[in-house]
Amino acid sequence: MSSKLEIKLPPALIGRAHLAQLVRELEVVENDFESQKARGATKDTYKMPHMTRALSDCIELNKIDIMSGQVRMHFKSALNDMKNKAPVIHFTFASEPDLEVLQKLTDWVRTEVHPQALVSVGIQPGLVGGVYLRTPNHVHDFSLKALLHTKRGIIADELATAIQSAQTAPPSTRPKPEPSGIPLTAAIANPGVKPS
Repeated sequence: MSSKLEIKLPPALIGRAHLAQLVRELEVVENDFESQKARGATKDTYKMPHMTRALSDCIELNKIDIMSGQVRMHFKSALNDMKNKAPVIHFTFASEPDLEVLQKLTDWVRTEVHPQALVSVGIQPGLVGGVYLRTPNHVHDFSLKALLHTKRGIIADELATAIQSAQTAPPSTRPKPEPSGIPLTAAIANPGVKPS
């Protein structure tokens, strides 16, 4: 196995922090195997140390022989390289995304963009909805806030047209105002005066 091992990541391993945790866990596993070796165990008699689901899935996905010290060394080196060099795509959402959705998104990114891409997630309620996406080379604003900003002129034009249509419509088709003793415009101009 070469030190340039290409690691496939399961969707549950989302970001750089998850990879760092995986490297720390692999060091614990390595120490456990070394302790067993010091007590006279061999590769054939090692007892498998406890591992998280994330590490187990990564070992299984990459068909890693975890019992081999040399393989573990290359595996750990590859994970460290990936943690430091893998491309990171930053997603900013208006609210906390569901973990299952985030895993599906990560899986899609690794299938369509880069097999070792990591995902970073931020929260910014001002986006209203959608997502703000940042890669090492590009920024894409797919938020509802940005969409509304770009459509601002259209909305203003539509409102102006609607107001003009209402003002030029024949009196019989205009909505009738609620009866009151004082016109609403007078009540707004003089807050002390209340319409009856």
